[in-house]
Amino acid sequence: MCARGTEGSPFCVGIVQFMKGDYDMNRKIFAALCVLLLWAGSAAFGAGAFDTVSKADIVFFVDSSISMEDDIESVRTNLNAFSSALVEKNIDTRFAIVEYSNGRNTGSAVTVHSMDSSGSMWTSDTSRVEAELSAITEDFENTSGYDSNSLEAVNTIFSWENFRSDASRFGFMLTDTVDMYGSYTVSDTIQKLNDMNMHLSVISNTYSESSYHDLYTQTGGSFIDIDSENYYQLMLEIADFIEEVIEEDKGISRDVKPHSVDVLPRVTIKPVEESELEEGVIEKI
Repeated sequence: MCARGTEGSPFCVGIVQFMKGDYDMNRKIFAALCVLLLWAGSAAFGAGAFDTVSKADIVFFVDSSISMEDDIESVRTNLNAFSSALVEKNIDTRFAIVEYSNGRNTGSAVTVHSMDSSGSMWTSDTSRVEAELSAITEDFENTSGYDSNSLEAVNTIFSWENFRSDASRFGFMLTDTVDMYGSYTVSDTIQKLNDMNMHLSVISNTYSESSYHDLYTQTGGSFIDIDSENYYQLMLEIADFIEEVIEEDKGISRDVKPHSVDVLPRVTIKPVEESELEEGVIEKI
């Protein structure tokens, strides 16, 4: 079984014991092999080879009407805490901003913000997201006269082809009013969001919840009170929500309670001797 000259090696002795059916030795060998495989995998692929990194693509739909100035600023100032919470949860996150309404002169009713010199709409750099949110609040006096609505902003993303295929997708609509009108319908928007696996949440006034109810409940999103007195805690709760949804997307449920299992007495099975069968101690089957 072993090569000549290696009969006394630990590996060969272990194999021989394994084949002989030594249970204690088998268990030790199995544990050793597991450790060896883990070590080999880390050496071959790097220390993080067995880490599981989740991914999230997050789009902020920002109502840039003048009444939103304080709320946009609150989100901006707590964005670092939000991003840090996602990093701690081992979530690789990208952000995009879609601005809508008539808060400032952007030249368009809906504006997709460019996040770098190449014109990309995505960034993982929270400082860039903060800068874009600041640009909105610092330019409110330059009103455009354009009129847009939340559904028009959301429908903008359906033509995007650069979502990551292995990332969970989230949209957060930040608004203090109900402005769903025009050529886009709630039912069609919900269908399109579900087709692309986008979880849309709404951050708005509580009195607007009933109007947005179908939009967020039928896409696996959440409703968040925009009048929260603690935006820092609010952003951390959003990070928790993202983690929970990602786990659900992966088929992991944090709400599943463990089944109650009755522990049975341990039974030791003793080999049956042929003599016992012959003497009728144990009935043959």
